Amino acid sequence: MLISEAIQEFAREHKSRGSRPKTITYYLDTLKRLLKPWLEEEVSRLTPLTVNRALDRDVKPATLASQHAALRCFCNWLEAVGELQKNPFQGKARPKVRIEPKRVLNPDEMAKMLEGAKGVDGAARCKTRNVALLVLMFDTGLRAGEVASLKVSSVDWEMGVVKVEDGKVGVRFVTVGRKTLRILKRYVTHERKGSSQALFLTISRKPMSARQISQLILRISQRSGIGWDVRAHRLRHSYSCAYLRAGGEVFSLMRQLGHKRLETTAKYIHWTPEGLQEANERFSPMSRIVLPG
Repeated sequence: MLISEAIQEFAREHKSRGSRPKTITYYLDTLKRLLKPWLEEEVSRLTPLTVNRALDRDVKPATLASQHAALRCFCNWLEAVGELQKNPFQGKARPKVRIEPKRVLNPDEMAKMLEGAKGVDGAARCKTRNVALLVLMFDTGLRAGEVASLKVSSVDWEMGVVKVEDGKVGVRFVTVGRKTLRILKRYVTHERKGSSQALFLTISRKPMSARQISQLILRISQRSGIGWDVRAHRLRHSYSCAYLRAGGEVFSLMRQLGHKRLETTAKYIHWTPEGLQEANERFSPMSRIVLPG
């Protein structure tokens, strides 16, 4: 079997398992890119040397780890179905990924961004939309792609939850605060115009894409005067840190973010020295011990 044919069979296997289309597309794109020089060669060409060359790329450690996992999964499957006599990943260590602390927004910076949002993209025509979008992301940690997939009907105004149907782990329900619901309601009833069912619309009344949302977040951060560029995904990190610092527990956070593993959630936790000091003051056993006089 040719490697190109094996990749297609691997995709069919995932489809039969019920894997999500995005997962299947990721495997197809990643494997074709990594194995491009050997696509028309036999599967037996997948040796440890071939794997090393395929993964010899100038990419970020997290990207390398993801590519390594995809290729390993493919080779494991080939071995399981009898197409590979020896797995090229046998004895090969997984790449180490160091979790670097990321800068996150503090409450003052969030407030400045909300103020700056009123003057971006059409000013008066879009200020309620911009504020509603920001508040929703501050309050839930949703990804830009998830926000772009939301419909007006996704919001349960009575229960205070949003149904996310385009997340990485399938359908899930995310809780939303009452303050955020009020702002969303104001946007939907007073400013949002158009026949589309999408929750957030452009000036031309078309659904906002994930890219447009990301670009909007960046422009708002630049206009707000906080002094650094904020990417959309950094709001997710900021939400996670604020959630825990306010006393939220990590397993609830994991469900809210839509993570399957606690290790994934850990990547979103970035404590500053001040935050650690505050946590220690609150939770250390010494805070409840009366010292002898």
